Order: sequence, then C-alpha cells, then structure tokens
Amino acid sequence: MAGAGASTLRRCFPSQADLYQAVAGQVVTAVLGDLGIADDSRDPAERIVS
Repeated sequence: MAGAGASTLRRCFPSQADLYQAVAGQVVTAVLGDLGIADDSRDPAERIVS
C-alpha cells in the first residue's frame, strides 16, 4: 500500500489498531518464517531447538 492516501488506508483499516495489527502480523510472519520450523526434512525435535 505504499503511496496510498489516508482515505484508502481508512477503507482498508478502519482503526489505527487494525493497521497496527496487520503490520505486526506481517512482521511476526516474516520473522517466524526464517526460523526453519516448517522444514519437514529435519527432525521435529531439532526444528524446535534450533
């Protein structure tokens, strides 16, 4: 949504809390996606520890 105006943001995110939640969700997903927890080729116990 880069370059979007305030009215467009308000349509997609009615409150500031909704916007914060969407941003935080994206950040958490990006960070957790790098942990390798979903790597099925590794032993489950190893995925949890490392």
